[in-house]
Amino acid sequence: MKTLFTVLLSAVIITIMSGTSFAAGQSSSGGKITLGGTDTVDVTLSANVEANYYSNGGDKYSASTYNSKGTGRAYGVASNSSSLYYNDGQTAPGTLNKGDSQDFSGWKTF
Repeated sequence: MKTLFTVLLSAVIITIMSGTSFAAGQSSSGGKITLGGTDTVDVTLSANVEANYYSNGGDKYSASTYNSKGTGRAYGVASNSSSLYYNDGQTAPGTLNKGDSQDFSGWKTF
């Protein structure tokens, strides 16, 4: 669980701190995920970790992760919320298509 938090939050924090905008959308499993449009940042995922993110432009984004060997729980964050979302029994990081907290409708929060 700590690995999931670290991967997800590191990716988001790195992107925010570098002033990089998210590209339209991307997903990856157990490799790298590239964040950004003009200025990009490659984030290496831990083994068995899947990640998705989506942005519909500017600084709006949503991102989620899931570890296929982990607890069966996906985690997510959104640019318009300070909540950390989670969904039990998730078998993938989730489909993201809004670029904000609407992507986590029905998920629980910490």
